[in-house]
Amino acid sequence: MNLTSNDKLRIWDTCPACVRKHAAAALALIPADPRLQKMDAHLVLLGRALILLSEAQTGYTGNAALASGCLSAVETLERDPALKKDLREIRLAADRGEFARASDLLISYYHPDSGVMVGANVAEAIRELRMEVLREFPKLVEMFDENGGFAYHPAELVPLLEDLVAYIDVTYVHPTEAT
Repeated sequence: MNLTSNDKLRIWDTCPACVRKHAAAALALIPADPRLQKMDAHLVLLGRALILLSEAQTGYTGNAALASGCLSAVETLERDPALKKDLREIRLAADRGEFARASDLLISYYHPDSGVMVGANVAEAIRELRMEVLREFPKLVEMFDENGGFAYHPAELVPLLEDLVAYIDVTYVHPTEAT
């Protein structure tokens, strides 16, 4: 893929390499605990914001708009005025292009654990999947509830993510090996 500077200004979607990156990150973060893992939507959104701010720091500045959207959604749902103020400060820093500062503030406000970052990375992989590919992996979508919360059993998620990475490798990364 040949990227121009304008390509990095848009919100990325349908990027096979990004899907692979997020699926592999989720695999790496899955805890050894075999029990059901659950997280609320606001935690998934905060994890996604952290991922998107990191991508903005590496030059994909269009993703900062989506990070701001994730932060705005959590800010709207938050009831504690002090936390609302913190979220607003983080969002405004992202909107001003202060991606490193926004990331640092977000980490100080919200200490992400590996379980939440699994959900955030799966959400980002789904966002970046082409619709026709997403139809091949409906169980990934079903792990999110109607409110955006995420729940999974590691024994169920691991093979799904492994299959997704293999599908991306064969279909996009090494298409000559596809049969």
